[in-house]
Amino acid sequence: MKLINKETLMKIADPFQGGSAALFNHVFSIYKRESPKAIENLIQAIETSDFDCTERLSHKLVSGSSYLGAEKLTARLKKIEMLAEEKNNGLASVDVASLRKLFNSTVSAISEAAQDLNILIYSNKSGRE
Repeated sequence: MKLINKETLMKIADPFQGGSAALFNHVFSIYKRESPKAIENLIQAIETSDFDCTERLSHKLVSGSSYLGAEKLTARLKKIEMLAEEKNNGLASVDVASLRKLFNSTVSAISEAAQDLNILIYSNKSGRE
């Protein structure tokens, strides 16, 4: 399984498939802004065995991660969501440090792939995307 699927990124940015570089940048900037807090909240929910919160947050993160082609992270989050949904005590065995590292690696890989594919646009000089 790949960390990210570059073809998915291209589809988001491809005007012939209803996308654009601006759309990609909008979605990715929201993901980069919102997901780090969601990951930290998810980790806290996992560590406290809060099944309902874990299920809700992992489901939310699956949506954005999947849309951006983050295959490995999406698969990991789906497993976590399933454990939480089943109220499975296996949730306690989730390696949260590895999850955090995978998330950070994924965001970096998406950013690098977007630059390689020439779809990353910096929308203004204030540094906001």
